[in-house]
Amino acid sequence: MEINEIIMEALHYPLNHIQSLAIYLILGIVFSLIAIFTGVAGMLTVSQTSGPGIIVTLIGVLLCLIIYFIVSGYQLDIIKSGINRSSDAPSVDITRQTLNGVKLFVVQLVYFIVPIIISLVCALILNRTITVLIAFVLFVIFGFVETMGECRLAKTEDLNFALQISDAIEDIKRIGFSKVLITIIAVGVIYVIISYIVSAVFGIISQDLAAVVSTIVSVYLLFFENRATGLLYSDLY
Repeated sequence: MEINEIIMEALHYPLNHIQSLAIYLILGIVFSLIAIFTGVAGMLTVSQTSGPGIIVTLIGVLLCLIIYFIVSGYQLDIIKSGINRSSDAPSVDITRQTLNGVKLFVVQLVYFIVPIIISLVCALILNRTITVLIAFVLFVIFGFVETMGECRLAKTEDLNFALQISDAIEDIKRIGFSKVLITIIAVGVIYVIISYIVSAVFGIISQDLAAVVSTIVSVYLLFFENRATGLLYSDLY
């Protein structure tokens, strides 16, 4: 697919699946409420380090992690639908998507551990400006490769396949570095522009309204971003 086709199709995809958007919007709201509730519960206890406060906080963390992994797993399914160029929305499969969400976390950790370590070493021996520059370049490069790792995981659900970094680099070469670069930049720019417009326009009316609309739009953008990623990777199949 051409880059403009990827972007346009990805922009329309969430609008064709309002029900799925609503489900994951609700999950996002539940996530926020749990986080707020556990924070308030900690402050209302006699001591934030008391037994009840710690238990409530730990339960909240566990529930938030489960929701995070479910959403992450669903993101992979959206990528997979793009790879397969399917127009359908992925079905909800909590157990499988939670497991895949954990796998995605592992993939992200493995791909970014190298730039993190190098950046920390540079911080010890180089000045701040050079360290920041090196870290930025490394994270951009590994970010592109990690995107291919996500696609490999979405396609096969095989963690070992996703962690083959050298093959992920080859995927970029096969798709075309310029196409990968331009597509990811275009998606990022559109993401930022839409988010800014929503915050600016609705913020004039009410900050509370802006927060609500921004939450809804963030779910839309989540679908858009992952659909575009899958469509980009579909060039290999």
